[in-house]
Amino acid sequence: MHSANLRFSNQVVLVTGATRGVGAATAREFADGGAHVYLTGRSEAAGQQVAAEINASGGSACFHRLDVTSEASWQTLIDAIRRDHGRLDTLVNNAGVHQTQSLLESTEEDFYQQVNTNLKGVFLGCRQAVPLMTASLADGHYANIVNVSSIAGLVGTASQSLYSMTKGGLQLFSKSLALELAPARIRVNCINPGMIENDMGSHLVEQLVTTGVFDNEQSALRYLHKQIPMRRFASVTEVAAAIAFLASDAASFITGVGLPIDGGLTAG
Repeated sequence: MHSANLRFSNQVVLVTGATRGVGAATAREFADGGAHVYLTGRSEAAGQQVAAEINASGGSACFHRLDVTSEASWQTLIDAIRRDHGRLDTLVNNAGVHQTQSLLESTEEDFYQQVNTNLKGVFLGCRQAVPLMTASLADGHYANIVNVSSIAGLVGTASQSLYSMTKGGLQLFSKSLALELAPARIRVNCINPGMIENDMGSHLVEQLVTTGVFDNEQSALRYLHKQIPMRRFASVTEVAAAIAFLASDAASFITGVGLPIDGGLTAG
């Protein structure tokens, strides 16, 4: 059940990377709050399935395939939203790629893959979305951009130098854009998730086993839980709820923040 300040009735929300995990949970969160949600991603089948599930449960959603690294792809999508709804209230830049390797193992291709998706994709999305947001703002209403960074953008992490570089850049991009767009009544915030019960969390556990650090997944998971003060990973719904909060009227005077969702991992 959503409070009045977490309702998104008649709003239009765009969530990138929404075919699974945090993105899919975020799309469902906004749809449950009354928004019409545009889901994007690379997998047509997975995206259509998430949209169908939302619609079957009484929500409103549609899937559009999007290459976040292509300005033409972004423009086609924003033009469709303008044509169909004439407005865009919230953009959630969730699409991203994650690779784990040392500096000397990293290639120029690895560099561009992470920079193009994690930074260029967000830049292009904001540049295409902001004019529609500005044109469709009602009196007293704020539009929202929520960028999904990582705690790797707050603290250094071994063997994740490229990923940390992009997520740290996204953190400061969000803060700077918040200052730039505040007079236009567009709030820009960023979340910094820690370890999550999703594919990335599972990959980290698997990596600790395959590299011989631990003998089995249970031992690896126990070790990772001990690094977190709350002794567990976040669920995707907890991350989605934080995104929805930052885009809601409950956060109407919040802009330019980077919100860790990490169970206290970076508190010390």
